[in-house]
Amino acid sequence: MPLTVFCAKEDEERNVEKVWEFNGKNLTLSYVKSPYYEIDLERCLTGSEVMDWIFQIRWKTWVTPDVMFSFLEEFENAFRKTFNTNAQAMCSGGADFIADWKNGKIVERKNHI
Repeated sequence: MPLTVFCAKEDEERNVEKVWEFNGKNLTLSYVKSPYYEIDLERCLTGSEVMDWIFQIRWKTWVTPDVMFSFLEEFENAFRKTFNTNAQAMCSGGADFIADWKNGKIVERKNHI
């Protein structure tokens, strides 16, 4: 199923195949093509953990720019479905938040350096 996205900067439509899928029951994002790859979203609790996954995926030999774009879109979709806001809420204004995927809550991290 193609994923149609409007890029705000260029105001142009971008058609990208949707190759990542959010499973709200087990809180995972799965790459639906070969090789099968799954990310446990409960290991994406902070902005830095999400960045780590982004770069973990980026360096896979099977990842293309469209696969990466699809991942970012599906992560945003999962975040909106779970927290009713966009993923930037994890690090808005440079603040450090923790995403509680099971309970659908975002809480500010206390006592961090």
